[in-house]
Amino acid sequence: MDLYTGEVYPLPDGDGGLMATKCEDGTWIVWEFWLGLPCMSHIAFFNWEEVVIFLFEEADNYNAVWIPEIFGFREEVNPFQNEPDFEFYREVLGG
Repeated sequence: MDLYTGEVYPLPDGDGGLMATKCEDGTWIVWEFWLGLPCMSHIAFFNWEEVVIFLFEEADNYNAVWIPEIFGFREEVNPFQNEPDFEFYREVLGG
């Protein structure tokens, strides 16, 4: 598995959220995490388009703010048409 992950939105209590991982075969896994630790609960997706729709809808379900920049998207980039820019994501994290 590639180590390309990013927190997409916080759950209401601030202790958890979701992150997405791109696998070597091009598929994606969305993980829940709690207190910074990945949980066993995950959902697999065939492509980024499925992932971004799921994450957008989950953010809406939790009344969370959808901030694509946190997941590696520059402001002018549409996350529904592009995969995350992992180099930019590393810059956002300061690494």
